[in-house]
Amino acid sequence: MLSSDFWNRQVSALVLVLILAAVLRLSLLGSKSLWFDESFSVYFAHLPAEDLWKIDPNRPETHPPLYYLALSTWVDWFGDSETSVRLPSALISLVNVALLYLLGRRLFNHRVALLAAALLALSPLHIWYAQEARMYVFMTAIMLLSAILLTWDSWWATLPLTVTFALGLYIDYTMLPIWALLSAVWFVSWWQRGRLWRPFLIWLTASIIAWLLFLPWLTNFYAVLESFYDVHIFIRLNEAFGIQFLSPGQYLILMIL
Repeated sequence: MLSSDFWNRQVSALVLVLILAAVLRLSLLGSKSLWFDESFSVYFAHLPAEDLWKIDPNRPETHPPLYYLALSTWVDWFGDSETSVRLPSALISLVNVALLYLLGRRLFNHRVALLAAALLALSPLHIWYAQEARMYVFMTAIMLLSAILLTWDSWWATLPLTVTFALGLYIDYTMLPIWALLSAVWFVSWWQRGRLWRPFLIWLTASIIAWLLFLPWLTNFYAVLESFYDVHIFIRLNEAFGIQFLSPGQYLILMIL
């Protein structure tokens, strides 16, 4: 049986990593003015909630509404200064460090988990997005939480996994390739562990219900996909494959791939 001193050392090590991560992310948080994409976040945070559910695919910001709804509530409470609108991202990035540690403990051991958490705490890219009023570190949290829940072979995981997947869909469209990647890795593990029915049904149920919950936004999502013919990367893909126009369904497959 592990001693309390051993557990205390593990907790202390994780706390030190989190303190380091906090210092790196909270330092100079509001020292730079908002850049182009952040200004969209603040603008949409000031819109009425009903307007956020009526996304016009012809305007330059076409993300789902959940991040902006959450930021709107935050701005109402704490204001819209550079520090204020970036603080949620900084705080969620600290949660990401803790979630990565939990995932590492779940899959490996304390040393691997602590090393992974420390690398994320020191990651310049993660620090960059942690100091940006955008939804990307929130998607990292969704990804890590989904991965943890997929390792939990219990019927109790079905509801939180469903909610996590659905929240990701309403935060950013990158949830589609994220879910495809997590599912692919999970299927390899599931196959190697004997292809048990319970974890498969948990994954399948969560996937189906989350997609059903996404149906109210699906029309807007398809309208966004139809506007992709003006996006540079997809223009180049069309030229590379000799295709003049792709349907929304074909763009969806490309996103997942």
